[in-house]
Amino acid sequence: MTSPAPTKGKVRPSEIVAVIRRIIAENSRDYRWYYALAVLCLVTIAATTAFTAWIMKDVIDQIFYEQRGDLIAVISVSILAAFMLRGLASYGQAVTLAKIGNNLVARYQRRIFDHLMKLGVSFFNDTRSGRLAAQINENVNGIRDLLSMTLTSLARDAVSLVALVGVMIWQDPVLSAMSLLIGPPLIYSVTYLMRRVRRITRETVQINSRLIGAMQEATQGIAIVKA
Repeated sequence: MTSPAPTKGKVRPSEIVAVIRRIIAENSRDYRWYYALAVLCLVTIAATTAFTAWIMKDVIDQIFYEQRGDLIAVISVSILAAFMLRGLASYGQAVTLAKIGNNLVARYQRRIFDHLMKLGVSFFNDTRSGRLAAQINENVNGIRDLLSMTLTSLARDAVSLVALVGVMIWQDPVLSAMSLLIGPPLIYSVTYLMRRVRRITRETVQINSRLIGAMQEATQGIAIVKA
């Protein structure tokens, strides 16, 4: 059986946004409360991260510099409570996103299987079964990872960035302005790395699909060869 050569093309950001919108539109109604819980946990993680950065000023100034021993218990309990809340939120976020992701994988696998059953025999004659199964598995898992990464980036990382920058400006505007000068080069570097990661991910999916396809076909055909 022959298999069409994989086409290499640059994925445009608009295509990624369109895929994310479609995933959310198709599943937001069924999992809206899970999404809300995941976002709440992620925002809590971001808030506790900003709080621990903000309270470091009091730790240095009040405890070490001014020798305020009466504030040790208050600050220690505050930091402990922040880390406990962050741990609970991290656990809730991980469990919720895993539940959503596993349900999405099962849903899209059923939809793909139903679609494959409607295709003609010529499609299966021209497509290696092992590679087809591997690509289905990799692509469906990619949908789950894409959704989890998007929610994490928007609800936790973006909020953490805004909150930490706000803490920096509130505590020392001059030093914050100087440190923000490295922002544009840093953004360019992160963008370049993300492009490399996307390209490597596509190549990994193709290599894994070919490898798993070859292994599956070899194990299926060995009984016929040895018969």
